[in-house]
Amino acid sequence: MPCTCSERSTDAAAPSPVAAACRRIRRALLLAAGFGAACAYRPAPAHPRPALPIQVSARTAAPLPTVRLVEADDLGGGRCRGVLAADGERVRFELRLATAAAPARPLVLLVPILAGGEDLLAGVARRLFARGFDVAWCSRVAAALKPPQRGPDLDDLFGRTVLHQRLLLRWLRQEGAPDADGWFVLGMSIGGMVATAVAGLEPELDGVAVCLSGGDLAGMVLRSSEVRVQRWLDWRRTADGVGDDHLEWELREYLRHEPLAFAPAVATDKVLFVGAAFDTVVPGWHQDLLWEALGRPARLDVALGHYSAAIAIDPILAAVAEHFERRRPALRGARPHRAGADDPGAMPGLARRRAPGSDARPHSRAQPPRPAPDHARSSILRPALPVDAHAAGPGSGDQGDHAGPRPAGADPGRGTGAAAAGT
Repeated sequence: MPCTCSERSTDAAAPSPVAAACRRIRRALLLAAGFGAACAYRPAPAHPRPALPIQVSARTAAPLPTVRLVEADDLGGGRCRGVLAADGERVRFELRLATAAAPARPLVLLVPILAGGEDLLAGVARRLFARGFDVAWCSRVAAALKPPQRGPDLDDLFGRTVLHQRLLLRWLRQEGAPDADGWFVLGMSIGGMVATAVAGLEPELDGVAVCLSGGDLAGMVLRSSEVRVQRWLDWRRTADGVGDDHLEWELREYLRHEPLAFAPAVATDKVLFVGAAFDTVVPGWHQDLLWEALGRPARLDVALGHYSAAIAIDPILAAVAEHFERRRPALRGARPHRAGADDPGAMPGLARRRAPGSDARPHSRAQPPRPAPDHARSSILRPALPVDAHAAGPGSGDQGDHAGPRPAGADPGRGTGAAAAGT
């Protein structure tokens, strides 16, 4: 019998699977229908706030270490996976580039969410790629908010996550996609908090989208309805015999990578903020805190919750793509400085072959145009890619979500070697 969304179970205590499915479909359709009429857009201020100086630790301000590609696996269709090594850190990433004959495209770095979300990242990547953007993302450093993690462990994990994004960006600028027409970052949920920190530390980024995210992590953890967060809180209360006041004090004491601390360093006109009116994972108060700290940038609010916002992923990504498109350097008549051979730790570029006439794109006066390569495109998608054998060494294979044990006393957010860089 066809489903008409009107079936009723004869047993009130045990509704039929068909009836339950119909109710779920009906709710989803009602939410989807209400999205267009129940969303709001607020433009950026007429005079957006510029980037402001912020105080960071010496560790955070330290130069990034040299990044080496140690593994590369061509997946076909412009996709590849690889591993980067940098002063004790190993960064697993995936990259999607257009074909060699295509003109240079803007590149978006996607930041992972709290609980993995590889399928979500892949879906977002496909949509942005179809809209004319190359896409890259890192795997998670490790799972967050799980025993035996406490305040210092969480800050170390957050710092290393920020560091991995910056290392991938550095390598992409130098080798992976050096001729990208703009560099952008998109983060959702906790990824939006990481994206805020990355944007605050990487002023060369052309734009950032912060979605379903907020500030004041110490307060948010105690108020979030996220199941993993609630389980971690219950574990701390039971294992350590502490209350919420102690937990909030501990998180405020140790979480140095608070997004509110980095937000002032991001120019307001670079940002698109996406909020959800019925979000209980990142409550509205915390969304507003981050939005205010970013200078009240352009904001799109949807009448959905944290996870139900997935049904509006296409219009949200359409708004993100439009924001990034307007921020492309070629359209703004300026091209920011790209890492080159004169930068510390720079490496020979894996140059993308440009389309005819693409060298006419404007460049900043600070860096003269680089001549187009006269050889075929060299990229990580070529099987003949040279890999740093010294950096690979024993145990250079896939490390999963965990980057291995770290020496005692290692600085959070850094590699473990002598020239470790901060986040």
